[in-house]
Amino acid sequence: MAERWFKVGELPRGESVYCNEEGEHAKEVDYTYLVEMTPDELKSVVQGEWVIK
Repeated sequence: MAERWFKVGELPRGESVYCNEEGEHAKEVDYTYLVEMTPDELKSVVQGEWVIK
């Protein structure tokens, strides 16, 4: 079964942020691949510096 990811917001630079069912977070950089977020990017999501769509 494929892993399910859910869009949860955007970083200030416009990159989409996703969370999977296990609570892992990733950002979308080219609309095709998900990559791991840096600690600073994850911190900005946790602190609410992203936009919910």
